[in-house]
Amino acid sequence: MTSPPILPVTAGTEAQRAVTSPRGTRSWRELNVSAARLANGWRALGLGDEDRVAIMMHNRVEFVEVILGCLRGGMFLVPVNWHLTVPEVAYILDNSDARVLICDLDTLEVAEAAAAAAGVERVIAVGRDYETWRQAQSASTPANTSSGGPMFYTSGTTGQPKGVFNRAFCVPVEEVWQLWNGRGRLWHYDRPGVHLAVCPLYHAGPFANLLFAIAAGQSLVIMPRFDAEDLLSLVAKEGVTTSHLVPTQFARLLRLPEETRRRYDLSSLQAVLHGAAPCAPWLKQAMIDWFGPVIVEYYGFSEATGTTIASSAEWLARPGTVGRVIVGSELRIVDDDGRDVAPGDVGTLYFRRAGGDPPSYHKAPGKTAESRLPGGW
Repeated sequence: MTSPPILPVTAGTEAQRAVTSPRGTRSWRELNVSAARLANGWRALGLGDEDRVAIMMHNRVEFVEVILGCLRGGMFLVPVNWHLTVPEVAYILDNSDARVLICDLDTLEVAEAAAAAAGVERVIAVGRDYETWRQAQSASTPANTSSGGPMFYTSGTTGQPKGVFNRAFCVPVEEVWQLWNGRGRLWHYDRPGVHLAVCPLYHAGPFANLLFAIAAGQSLVIMPRFDAEDLLSLVAKEGVTTSHLVPTQFARLLRLPEETRRRYDLSSLQAVLHGAAPCAPWLKQAMIDWFGPVIVEYYGFSEATGTTIASSAEWLARPGTVGRVIVGSELRIVDDDGRDVAPGDVGTLYFRRAGGDPPSYHKAPGKTAESRLPGGW
């Protein structure tokens, strides 16, 4: 058996800790082997390139294993929000054509009911049969040559959630970490360190930030759920360098008593990304005053055709900005007729990523067409 080159680590670092969580730890080698076993396991169940594996699981080390297993195996992973009801989960499973659903014991009841309704072939639960099934799979190098990627479902604010299918994630396996490292560098993931995963990994932002961190050679510390003081304690204890938060968490951190906030050394932090909701200027200023100029804001969306990034310095120079469009993407602001508006006028933002086709909405050609302007925007 071999340990295939799934992760961006060298032989000298394989034994080092890759993931720490209250429910278990993994070394880089253990993650490599688990990812290979899972990739081969999907194949043994009859899945092929671009087939769908769904996951409905709380933040834990096995979530990371499943992500990497799909990347290595060439499958698309469909993260499912565990707050959803059985009919809502069943819709996503059916619409995505998911053939396998990975869950944990906390989500098992909803997962099994939704899978039965959607006709999913196999439900595998951490704490029940996942561990035995994973260990029974081969750890040899998987045969596929193309990597997989995520397939996120949008929030559904304009009807049923839409699955975002993006073939740009399907690159040669040996280039997968070049892809994620190239994107991550634009998000300030440009060196090794320690990443604290706080937000639910079924969201696109935390999911992408986790992959950016791995691609940069950062080890992971996983919080099952957010707690303000626990976060500060982990930053100080683990020497956390990067994390992803949302404005609501900023507010909860700032509500801590002053003596609690001063108790922890946060000097290891290099970049704290935030997005997913508007951040009030007073809140952003207070976080920069406390954490230092490490707060980095992004504006983006599950379709991943473009993003803007604003460093603390850029925001302080222009409070309220969400930054400049990242390298490799373009931005237009247009009126209802698709014509560019003048500076200062209100319009709709359209992005275009250099190279390749924009993503599509799975099984929704009409909605795909409605979301685009001519020229790939």
